[in-house]
Amino acid sequence: MLPIDFQSSNIKDIIVNDYTLVPEAAVDQTFIVIPRIYLQADNYIAVNYVSYYNNDGEGCMAYIDDTVTPSQHYTYTSFEPHGANLFIPCFDQPDLKATASFNVIVPPNWIAVANSSVATQATFT
Repeated sequence: MLPIDFQSSNIKDIIVNDYTLVPEAAVDQTFIVIPRIYLQADNYIAVNYVSYYNNDGEGCMAYIDDTVTPSQHYTYTSFEPHGANLFIPCFDQPDLKATASFNVIVPPNWIAVANSSVATQATFT
């Protein structure tokens, strides 16, 4: 089995290679558990979920600065190893590596900033 660190009660589906797992059967409070029978030498794992702000200093936080006009909205994370699994499924093991991709939807007047390049960008009206 492959445990993936993740704390969420709002998982829509889990796809491992070409198999769709039932989220209720694969989630154990703080882990997504992928049974060995679905794993190969190289794996594609997609977890479709909704994550909410967690303004206690862990996971993804939101902040509104009302000291300026107009007020500025900030969403950010420091992703300390213990808190990252509150926002994204991840490995907290040095010997396991994976890439991640995100779809970020923000209001038209917001700017999204990341530490890597944008693969695609779309404007919605």
